[in-house]
Amino acid sequence: MNYSRCAKCGCKLSKEDLKYRIIIDIVEDYDDVLPDLQEEISDDVDMLLHQIGESEPEGLASEVYEEISFTLCKVHGLFLKRSTGWQ
Repeated sequence: MNYSRCAKCGCKLSKEDLKYRIIIDIVEDYDDVLPDLQEEISDDVDMLLHQIGESEPEGLASEVYEEISFTLCKVHGLFLKRSTGWQ
């Protein structure tokens, strides 16, 4: 039988069990405002561009967007109340 596990309590969840998939999107909150750049920091910008060029695309992407998902059993109500204050 195919089953998954609750991320909170670890219980086995079959296809027939009541369960909840929690999806969290973590997105950079860029406000279209860049600091004033002065010529003295051009070396810093060059170094940053060099670091970006040597970085893995996945690492750079996770700095802007990341999705986390997991499955919960009936304890989801407790999760929501503790993490958000919602009931």
